[in-house]
Amino acid sequence: MSALRKTRCALAALLAAAAFAGGAVPKALAQSQPTPANLDITGVWIGIRDDPKAPYKNTPLKDPPLTAAGLKASAYWNEPRNNLGARCLPGGGPAGQMNGSTFFPIETIQKNGQITILYELMQQVRRVFTDGRGHPPANELDESWMGHSIGHWEGDTLVVDTIGMHQGPLNGSGAAVIAQSGDSDPRWPYSNKLHLTERLRMLDGGKYLETTMTLDDPAMYTRPFTLKRYWRRAPELTPIEYVCAENQRSADEGYAHLVEEKPAAAGTKPK
Repeated sequence: MSALRKTRCALAALLAAAAFAGGAVPKALAQSQPTPANLDITGVWIGIRDDPKAPYKNTPLKDPPLTAAGLKASAYWNEPRNNLGARCLPGGGPAGQMNGSTFFPIETIQKNGQITILYELMQQVRRVFTDGRGHPPANELDESWMGHSIGHWEGDTLVVDTIGMHQGPLNGSGAAVIAQSGDSDPRWPYSNKLHLTERLRMLDGGKYLETTMTLDDPAMYTRPFTLKRYWRRAPELTPIEYVCAENQRSADEGYAHLVEEKPAAAGTKPK
């Protein structure tokens, strides 16, 4: 058990004891930042992608400013045998999931102290803590697919800071490498040292959600860069269950080798 998990267990026991004894939860622990009045991003959203009727346009993924290590990682993630989605692993992390898919909606649930983002794709759950906490110390940070996210409001904009993500590619189909438009583009890799900053705000009276993502990853890129993605509010949609392992088609899509092989570490040459 990591030091962070031990701390969580100890804190849970302390709060339970206080509640049992009739004591109040310490103010520093219970305090959360109030949500700005009339701002609620709760709802179901679907990415606009390249919809010509949409009033906004996503930033294209072109000419990534890759370092030498980034070029190697990009080539690695371009290999079909290294495709995370074909193994039912949730590649992309929070930046990839917010990349503006038109196939899989997201659902946001906002309450004081936390905003939860539910992704239909891979059934991922992301928690953005807005209760004033910081990131755990480096030696207590548990690396994960979605990382550790904390947020605060700046006027009508939710600012989210995320660290502690597994490495992976930002773009690319999760099922097959050449399955949809844009999959022939170079992969945009990121390392586990990625620092992701997102600025989310609603536009047009809440009809659209704008996500401005700044990725800072010196191991993979020569400079930080920013992408904009847009989501349309979609009350007509209900996210459905997504169980990747129920419909694996590795052999059908040219991934028969994935049944036998395991991916090498990013940056190494496949056998």
